[in-house]
Amino acid sequence: MPGKKYAVYCTENAIDFKTPTFGTFSIKFSVIKGYSESLRETDKFSLSSGEWQFETGVLSVDDVKYKHNTTGFKIYNGSTDTIDPHIRHKFRLLINIDAPKGFTLTNNTTGDVF
Repeated sequence: MPGKKYAVYCTENAIDFKTPTFGTFSIKFSVIKGYSESLRETDKFSLSSGEWQFETGVLSVDDVKYKHNTTGFKIYNGSTDTIDPHIRHKFRLLINIDAPKGFTLTNNTTGDVF
């Protein structure tokens, strides 16, 4: 399906030589994660690009950027993956706050508290 990628590893491969310089080959892959991922990231999202499939769960707005001035906020996750910046996900959060007694940041999906 266009617009999707899979994390895979090769489980089997074979070459059937028809002549000394020509052959056919077959490759068998196993999907490591068991699901596909989008080729694009939501920080580069644009409705006019034609690179998005709406069944992939992306928002139907053209600007997915955030600036919050509240004590609570949500960040859109356009996938079914749990976003965990400790592992591999690209996530950058800049906080400019006046908190003399400190503050906590809670990821309600993973339960992490920072």
